[in-house]
Amino acid sequence: MTQVRSPRQWGIEFNVKAYGAVGDGVADDTTAIQAALTAAFNAGGGVVRVPPGTYNIATATGLVIKGNCAIQCDVNVTMRRTSDAFGYFLKNGDSAASAYGGQSNISVSGGLWDMRGATLTTGAAAFGFGHATNIKFENMIVKDVPSDHAMDLTALDGVRVKNCRFTGFRLGGGTAANIEAVQIDYAGTGQFPPFGNEDNTPSRDVVVEGCYFGPSGHRVQGRGTGP
Repeated sequence: MTQVRSPRQWGIEFNVKAYGAVGDGVADDTTAIQAALTAAFNAGGGVVRVPPGTYNIATATGLVIKGNCAIQCDVNVTMRRTSDAFGYFLKNGDSAASAYGGQSNISVSGGLWDMRGATLTTGAAAFGFGHATNIKFENMIVKDVPSDHAMDLTALDGVRVKNCRFTGFRLGGGTAANIEAVQIDYAGTGQFPPFGNEDNTPSRDVVVEGCYFGPSGHRVQGRGTGP
Protein backbone atom coordinates (compact mmCIF):
# COMPACT_ATOMS: atom_id res chain seq x y z
CA MET A 1 0.00 0.00 0.00
CA THR A 2 1.31 3.44 -0.93
CA GLN A 3 1.34 5.66 2.14
CA VAL A 4 -1.70 7.94 2.26
CA ARG A 5 -0.61 11.42 3.19
CA SER A 6 -1.77 13.05 6.39
CA PRO A 7 -3.85 16.24 5.95
CA ARG A 8 -1.00 18.56 6.90
CA GLN A 9 0.91 17.25 3.87
CA TRP A 10 -1.74 18.01 1.28
CA GLY A 11 -0.77 21.62 0.65
CA ILE A 12 -3.78 23.63 -0.52
CA GLU A 13 -6.48 24.08 2.12
CA PHE A 14 -10.18 24.70 1.48
CA ASN A 15 -12.06 25.94 4.55
CA VAL A 16 -15.77 25.09 4.38
CA LYS A 17 -16.64 28.45 5.97
CA ALA A 18 -15.23 30.16 2.87
CA TYR A 19 -17.83 28.31 0.81
CA GLY A 20 -20.78 29.34 2.96
CA ALA A 21 -20.94 26.68 5.66
CA VAL A 22 -22.37 27.99 8.93
CA GLY A 23 -21.90 25.16 11.44
CA ASP A 24 -24.56 26.38 13.84
CA GLY A 25 -26.59 23.16 13.97
CA VAL A 26 -29.50 24.92 12.26
CA ALA A 27 -28.49 25.74 8.69
CA ASP A 28 -28.23 23.05 6.03
CA ASP A 29 -24.52 23.01 5.22
CA THR A 30 -24.61 20.28 2.59
CA THR A 31 -24.20 22.50 -0.47
CA ALA A 32 -21.38 24.54 1.07
CA ILE A 33 -19.35 21.53 2.16
CA GLN A 34 -19.82 19.85 -1.20
CA ALA A 35 -18.65 23.04 -2.91
CA ALA A 36 -15.42 22.90 -0.89
CA LEU A 37 -14.91 19.24 -1.76
CA THR A 38 -15.49 19.95 -5.44
CA ALA A 39 -13.10 22.91 -5.40
CA ALA A 40 -10.38 20.76 -3.84
CA PHE A 41 -10.78 18.11 -6.51
CA ASN A 42 -10.84 20.67 -9.33
CA ALA A 43 -7.59 22.14 -7.99
CA GLY A 44 -5.91 18.77 -8.34
CA GLY A 45 -6.33 17.86 -4.69
CA GLY A 46 -6.19 19.44 -1.25
CA VAL A 47 -7.49 19.31 2.29
CA VAL A 48 -11.02 20.43 3.11
CA ARG A 49 -10.90 21.82 6.62
CA VAL A 50 -13.97 21.85 8.86
CA PRO A 51 -13.68 24.29 11.80
CA PRO A 52 -15.45 23.65 15.13
CA GLY A 53 -19.24 23.58 14.87
CA THR A 54 -22.25 21.39 14.13
CA TYR A 55 -22.88 20.92 10.41
CA ASN A 56 -26.23 19.64 9.21
CA ILE A 57 -26.25 17.35 6.19
CA ALA A 58 -29.71 16.86 4.72
CA THR A 59 -29.45 15.75 1.10
CA ALA A 60 -30.45 12.24 0.08
CA THR A 61 -27.28 11.94 -2.00
CA GLY A 62 -24.93 12.82 0.85
CA LEU A 63 -21.43 14.19 0.24
CA VAL A 64 -18.95 13.02 -2.41
CA ILE A 65 -15.19 13.20 -1.99
CA LYS A 66 -12.96 12.52 -4.98
CA GLY A 67 -9.35 11.61 -5.60
CA ASN A 68 -6.34 13.21 -3.93
CA CYS A 69 -8.52 14.98 -1.37
CA ALA A 70 -8.73 14.94 2.42
CA ILE A 71 -11.33 16.02 4.96
CA GLN A 72 -9.85 17.31 8.22
CA CYS A 73 -12.37 17.97 10.99
CA ASP A 74 -11.05 20.11 13.84
CA VAL A 75 -11.76 19.35 17.50
CA ASN A 76 -15.44 19.84 18.43
CA VAL A 77 -16.82 19.19 14.96
CA THR A 78 -20.11 17.32 14.57
CA MET A 79 -21.33 16.25 11.14
CA ARG A 80 -25.03 15.67 11.68
CA ARG A 81 -27.58 13.75 9.62
CA THR A 82 -30.84 15.70 9.50
CA SER A 83 -32.99 13.88 6.93
CA ASP A 84 -34.61 10.44 6.89
CA ALA A 85 -34.34 10.54 3.08
CA PHE A 86 -30.65 9.81 3.30
CA GLY A 87 -28.12 7.65 1.50
CA TYR A 88 -24.45 7.60 2.45
CA PHE A 89 -23.04 10.42 4.57
CA LEU A 90 -19.85 10.39 2.51
CA LYS A 91 -18.78 8.35 -0.51
CA ASN A 92 -16.08 8.39 -3.15
CA GLY A 93 -18.79 7.91 -5.75
CA ASP A 94 -18.00 7.21 -9.38
CA SER A 95 -20.72 5.46 -11.34
CA ALA A 96 -18.25 4.16 -13.95
CA ALA A 97 -15.67 2.81 -11.51
CA SER A 98 -14.32 -0.70 -11.86
CA ALA A 99 -11.53 -2.78 -10.33
CA TYR A 100 -9.42 -0.36 -8.23
CA GLY A 101 -9.63 2.48 -10.74
CA GLY A 102 -12.08 4.82 -9.03
CA GLN A 103 -11.55 7.91 -6.88
CA SER A 104 -8.46 7.12 -4.80
CA ASN A 105 -5.87 8.53 -2.40
CA ILE A 106 -8.38 9.91 0.10
CA SER A 107 -8.09 10.70 3.81
CA VAL A 108 -10.88 11.45 6.29
CA SER A 109 -9.96 12.41 9.85
CA GLY A 110 -11.60 13.76 12.95
CA GLY A 111 -15.14 14.70 13.80
CA LEU A 112 -18.24 13.10 15.28
CA TRP A 113 -20.30 11.72 12.40
CA ASP A 114 -23.77 11.42 13.92
CA MET A 115 -26.29 9.36 11.93
CA ARG A 116 -28.98 9.92 14.59
CA GLY A 117 -30.37 6.43 14.18
CA ALA A 118 -32.44 6.64 17.34
CA THR A 119 -34.83 9.13 15.69
CA LEU A 120 -34.01 8.93 11.95
CA THR A 121 -34.58 5.23 11.46
CA THR A 122 -34.39 4.76 7.69
CA GLY A 123 -31.48 2.42 7.02
CA ALA A 124 -28.37 4.27 5.90
CA ALA A 125 -24.63 3.68 6.06
CA ALA A 126 -22.30 6.49 7.05
CA PHE A 127 -19.45 5.84 4.57
CA GLY A 128 -19.59 4.08 1.21
CA PHE A 129 -16.18 3.68 -0.43
CA GLY A 130 -15.48 1.40 -3.36
CA HIS A 131 -13.28 0.65 -6.39
CA ALA A 132 -10.25 2.59 -5.17
CA THR A 133 -6.79 2.47 -3.63
CA ASN A 134 -5.21 4.22 -0.65
CA ILE A 135 -8.08 5.16 1.64
CA LYS A 136 -7.54 6.29 5.24
CA PHE A 137 -9.93 6.98 8.12
CA GLU A 138 -8.58 8.08 11.49
CA ASN A 139 -9.54 9.66 14.82
CA MET A 140 -13.26 9.69 14.01
CA ILE A 141 -16.42 8.86 15.94
CA VAL A 142 -19.28 7.28 13.97
CA LYS A 143 -22.46 7.20 16.02
CA ASP A 144 -25.94 5.65 15.83
CA VAL A 145 -25.97 4.16 12.33
CA PRO A 146 -29.48 2.77 11.67
CA SER A 147 -29.79 -0.75 10.28
CA ASP A 148 -26.62 -0.63 8.21
CA HIS A 149 -22.84 -0.51 8.31
CA ALA A 150 -20.89 2.43 9.64
CA MET A 151 -18.36 1.86 6.85
CA ASP A 152 -19.14 -0.07 3.68
CA LEU A 153 -15.70 -0.80 2.20
CA THR A 154 -15.90 -2.63 -1.13
CA ALA A 155 -13.35 -3.39 -3.85
CA LEU A 156 -10.61 -1.39 -2.14
CA ASP A 157 -6.88 -1.98 -2.22
CA GLY A 158 -5.11 -0.45 0.78
CA VAL A 159 -7.34 0.82 3.60
CA ARG A 160 -6.38 2.00 7.06
CA VAL A 161 -9.04 2.54 9.75
CA LYS A 162 -7.15 3.82 12.78
CA ASN A 163 -8.17 5.07 16.23
CA CYS A 164 -11.86 5.37 15.38
CA ARG A 165 -14.88 4.83 17.65
CA PHE A 166 -18.05 3.14 16.42
CA THR A 167 -20.89 3.56 18.89
CA GLY A 168 -24.53 2.57 18.78
CA PHE A 169 -24.67 1.10 15.27
CA ARG A 170 -27.48 -1.17 14.08
CA LEU A 171 -30.33 0.57 15.92
CA GLY A 172 -33.11 -0.36 13.53
CA GLY A 173 -35.52 -3.27 13.70
CA GLY A 174 -34.45 -6.87 13.45
CA THR A 175 -31.98 -9.00 15.30
CA ALA A 176 -29.45 -9.85 12.57
CA ALA A 177 -26.05 -10.59 14.04
CA ASN A 178 -24.11 -10.05 10.84
CA ILE A 179 -24.36 -6.28 10.46
CA GLU A 180 -20.77 -5.19 10.90
CA ALA A 181 -19.77 -1.66 11.81
CA VAL A 182 -16.89 -1.98 9.34
CA GLN A 183 -17.96 -4.09 6.38
CA ILE A 184 -15.16 -5.39 4.13
CA ASP A 185 -16.58 -6.75 0.90
CA TYR A 186 -16.17 -7.49 -2.78
CA ALA A 187 -18.04 -5.90 -5.68
CA GLY A 188 -20.42 -8.77 -6.34
CA THR A 189 -23.97 -8.56 -7.61
CA GLY A 190 -26.03 -6.46 -5.23
CA GLN A 191 -23.17 -6.15 -2.74
CA PHE A 192 -22.43 -2.45 -3.12
CA PRO A 193 -25.40 -0.33 -4.21
CA PRO A 194 -23.93 3.20 -4.26
CA PHE A 195 -21.97 3.06 -7.51
CA GLY A 196 -19.52 1.15 -9.68
CA ASN A 197 -19.41 -2.05 -11.65
CA GLU A 198 -20.33 -5.37 -10.10
CA ASP A 199 -17.13 -7.00 -11.33
CA ASN A 200 -16.30 -9.17 -8.29
CA THR A 201 -13.26 -7.08 -7.36
CA PRO A 202 -12.18 -8.08 -3.82
CA SER A 203 -10.97 -5.85 -1.03
CA ARG A 204 -7.38 -6.40 0.07
CA ASP A 205 -4.77 -4.93 2.39
CA VAL A 206 -7.31 -3.62 4.92
CA VAL A 207 -6.13 -2.81 8.46
CA VAL A 208 -8.47 -1.87 11.32
CA GLU A 209 -6.32 -0.76 14.23
CA GLY A 210 -6.87 0.83 17.63
CA CYS A 211 -10.66 1.12 17.16
CA TYR A 212 -13.49 0.84 19.68
CA PHE A 213 -16.93 -0.73 19.13
CA GLY A 214 -19.61 -0.22 21.75
CA PRO A 215 -22.85 1.39 22.92
CA SER A 216 -23.98 4.98 22.79
CA GLY A 217 -26.92 4.75 25.18
CA HIS A 218 -28.75 2.42 22.79
CA ARG A 219 -28.31 -1.31 22.30
CA VAL A 220 -25.57 -2.53 20.01
CA GLN A 221 -26.13 -5.43 17.62
CA GLY A 222 -23.95 -7.07 15.04
CA ARG A 223 -20.18 -7.23 14.75
CA GLY A 224 -17.22 -4.90 14.77
CA THR A 225 -15.69 -5.96 11.47
CA GLY A 226 -16.13 -8.71 8.93
CA PRO A 227 -16.76 -9.76 5.33
